[in-house]
Amino acid sequence: MRLSSAQIFNQSITSVLQKQTATSKILDQLSSGKKVNTAGDDPVASQGIDNLNQKNALVDQFIKNIDYATNHLQQTESQLGQADKLVSSMKDMMLRGSNGSMTAAERPGRTDTAKAKLRDDWAPATRPNDVWAMDFVHDQLATAKKIRVLIVVD
Repeated sequence: MRLSSAQIFNQSITSVLQKQTATSKILDQLSSGKKVNTAGDDPVASQGIDNLNQKNALVDQFIKNIDYATNHLQQTESQLGQADKLVSSMKDMMLRGSNGSMTAAERPGRTDTAKAKLRDDWAPATRPNDVWAMDFVHDQLATAKKIRVLIVVD
């Protein structure tokens, strides 16, 4: 078989171009710091990278959910603490009124004071299920005994 100088020249040029392409690809990988720049570089590694990116996105969402739940629990605990203080002060006020330490003239003012406390501690709702309704209900039995109750509706 006879080789012409044109064939040898073309083979040499093709070989140089292939080596230049490979060198360019290696330089791209070095400059980016990544072994896989495109899916064509390594399809298996590319699939693994996509799976890791999806898992990272899922973990990020879990972290956001945990932060939301933590903040929600802190707000709820704060509100429950305030409600506990309010109920405790109302209980003390009711006990003072029912144990005889208040005069008959002071008792009607007790209801107004309790209602004022409820209004002062009331905050507008910021989300669903965030409002508590509280009110005093009073009635009189057939035996003429008066009953007063603080109703709390969540």
